[in-house]
Order: sequence, then structure tokens, then C-alpha cells
Amino acid sequence: MSDSDAKDIQALLQEGLCCSQAIVTMGLRLRDEENPSMVAAASGLCQGMYAGEACGCITSAAQVLALVGGPRNAPLMIPQLLEWYDQISREKFSGQTCMEITGGVLRPDICMPLVVETWQAVREILAEFGFES
Repeated sequence: MSDSDAKDIQALLQEGLCCSQAIVTMGLRLRDEENPSMVAAASGLCQGMYAGEACGCITSAAQVLALVGGPRNAPLMIPQLLEWYDQISREKFSGQTCMEITGGVLRPDICMPLVVETWQAVREILAEFGFES
């Protein structure tokens, strides 16, 4: 992942997008697309679906893999993403949900690095499947 990706993610978060919206926006950019409706829909995944549940980073990352990889590759890519997420959440956090990661409080000090790391994992998986370098 390039430093510019990390800067782009930081800028998106500073603009007020949540984790899931930032990842979906980055995925759309990979395809040289803009889709405000899709980015708006991704807000439903923010803050663990506004209930502290599934982290928006991982759910939106799965969306991007399905968007870029298509229905043939998504069933192969997404389990790799979940394996990565399981490992990182065990190493760094007390669980996998938004509540377990943040303690129920928006935490830019936690969320920003997690968004960047998740995006890096997405790019690595896509590259492994021949979708980008």
C-alpha cells in the first residue's frame, strides 16, 4: 500500500466519512468510479451498524472484494480477509466487534490505523487474485 493511500484514508475520515464509507470509497477509486449512493449506503455499517456489532472495516472490506473480484472470486477472497481479521483482532484487540475494539466510543487513534491496515489487507488479497499490483 502506498503512503498516498494512507493519506487518502486519513483525508476521507477527516471529511467525516466513517470507516466503512472510507473503505468503500477507496474501492470505488480502484475502479475509477464514483458512486455517492453506494458510499451513502455504506454508512449503515458505521459504528458496528450503529449498535457496536460487526466492525465496519471488515464488512465494507468484504463489499469491496465482492465489487472488484466479482461473484466468482468473492467466495475465495472473503474467507482470506476474515482469517486476517481474526488474527489481527486477537493480537491487537479484546474482540472483533466495534464495541470490543473501541469500547463503545469513537476512537480515531484506534480506528484510523485499523482502516489503513484493513485497506492494506484488501489490496494484498486483490493483488493475490490478479486484480491489482
